[in-house]
Amino acid sequence: MFEVDLRAGELRKQGAKLRLPEQSFQILAMLLEHSGELVTREQIQRRLWPDIPLLSSKIVSARRSGGFAWHWEDSGANW
Repeated sequence: MFEVDLRAGELRKQGAKLRLPEQSFQILAMLLEHSGELVTREQIQRRLWPDIPLLSSKIVSARRSGGFAWHWEDSGANW
């Protein structure tokens, strides 16, 4: 089971703190804050890179930089 503390910026799995890059945590926080809603690339871009034109590669890079991918795939979590 995963636990997220948005105030502390922490992600835990069965009580153990997991390292998650800041940008990946910000995306996770957005998804949790808007649970059940569509979160667009534009919303992510405005939050993470407000002064930079949207680049899809930045979102993919944040996702793959030791962030979500290995946590979700290895956990067997069913979100």
